[in-house]
Amino acid sequence: MAKNQGRAAFEQFVKAVQLDPEFPDAQNALGLMYFGLKEYEKAERHFKTAIKLNPDLPDYYNNLGRTFTEMGRYKEAIDNFKKALSFLVYATPHFAHANLGWAYYKNGQIKEAFSELTTAIQISPNFCLAYRTLGIIYSETNQPLDALKNFNKYKEYCNNDAEPYFLIADIKYKNRLAQDEEVIQDYLASLEKNPNFCPSLKAIGSLYNKQGKKELALKYFEDFTSSCGDDSDIFFDISNLYFKKGEINKARAFLKACVEKWKNTESSERCKKLLESFPK
Repeated sequence: MAKNQGRAAFEQFVKAVQLDPEFPDAQNALGLMYFGLKEYEKAERHFKTAIKLNPDLPDYYNNLGRTFTEMGRYKEAIDNFKKALSFLVYATPHFAHANLGWAYYKNGQIKEAFSELTTAIQISPNFCLAYRTLGIIYSETNQPLDALKNFNKYKEYCNNDAEPYFLIADIKYKNRLAQDEEVIQDYLASLEKNPNFCPSLKAIGSLYNKQGKKELALKYFEDFTSSCGDDSDIFFDISNLYFKKGEINKARAFLKACVEKWKNTESSERCKKLLESFPK
C-alpha cells in the first residue's frame, strides 16, 4: 500500500483473511480496499466482521459509517459515527466528527452538520478535509462567499492537492466572483499539482470553448479523453470544434463513437442528430 501498489495489496489482504478469517485488522483492511473500489456491500460485510471480532476499536465503526454514508443509509451511518465517538480513547476523533457532520447534512440535519464540522476543526485546526466539507455544504446551500473562504482554508492546509484549486475556480466561475482569466489561472494551478486532474481539464476546455478559443479548447478536451476516459459531452464538443475547423472526418469519427458508446441514451441521440446534419 505504501508503494501505491493497490492490486498487490488487495491480493495480500484477501490471502490474509483466507488464512485467518478471525483476524480483525485484515477484515478491516479488506473492507477499506472494497470501499476504495466502491463495492460498498462487500466493504460493509468486512467492516461488520471486524467489529464482531473486536468491538473495541473506534476506527472500525468510523469506516462502517463512511460505507453507510456512500450507500445513502444516513441514519445507520450516524449511529456508527456516534459509536466511534463514544470511545474515551480515540486517536483521531476529528475524522468521525467530520464524517458525522457530512452524514447529518445528507440526512437533512443542517444545524447538526455545522456543529460536528466545527468540532472537528476545533480538535484539529489544520484538518483540511473538514474545510472541504464545509465548503461543499456552503456551496450547495447558496452561500458562495462562505464556500470560497472554506475552500481557501482547504487549499492552505492541503496545498499539494489539486482539488482545492479546482473548487476555488469552480465557485468563482459559477457565482461570477472573478473574471474568466482569474478562474482559468486557478484551474491551471490545480493542473500544476496534478496534470491529469480530470475536472480541471474538462472545465478549462469548456471555458475556452465558450470563449471561442477552438485550439485551446481542443487541447484540453483531448487531454481529458486521453487521461480520463470517455465523456459524452466532451465527444460532442470535440466533434463540433473539428466541424468548425473544417475537419469533417475527425468530427464524424467522434460523433459515431458517441452514438455507439452511449447507445439508446439522450447523449447518443444528440450526437446522432448532429451527425445527420453534416454534409454528405
